[in-house]
Amino acid sequence: MENFIERARKIVTEFGELVEILMAIAVSVAIIFAMIGLLPKFHELFLHREDAEAFSEMLSAILSVIVGTEFLKMLAKPSVENVTEVLIFLISRHMIVRESSALENLLMVLSIAVLFVLEYLMIKGKTRKMLFGQFREKIEKRIDHELDIDDK
Repeated sequence: MENFIERARKIVTEFGELVEILMAIAVSVAIIFAMIGLLPKFHELFLHREDAEAFSEMLSAILSVIVGTEFLKMLAKPSVENVTEVLIFLISRHMIVRESSALENLLMVLSIAVLFVLEYLMIKGKTRKMLFGQFREKIEKRIDHELDIDDK
């Protein structure tokens, strides 16, 4: 029975990984289409270069491609850093493209700051674990060495 459950878990895990890969491919295709769609917008921006609205639309389209690219990186290599980058770009895009009040801008800046702090703490925690692991290995080697000397 346990063998069946293990095989079922393995199949479900592999299926999940396959779905992730397929979604990453779909996002890649969407990013390529979005980049191709930018070409006419460049022409339109050139024709209406004095219009702030044309520049805002172009910036929105470019930031959408950037967010899609960061999302693709997150799908391909899920990590704390990639997730926080996606969230930071999403918040930044909203802040740059949309009209928002001073309070909304303050909240967005604070949320970006919180994301940076969380990312820093997570990376620092990983580093601390790595250092502690190396320190523990050295202590264990030293103890093994001392025990070997005592045995002789």
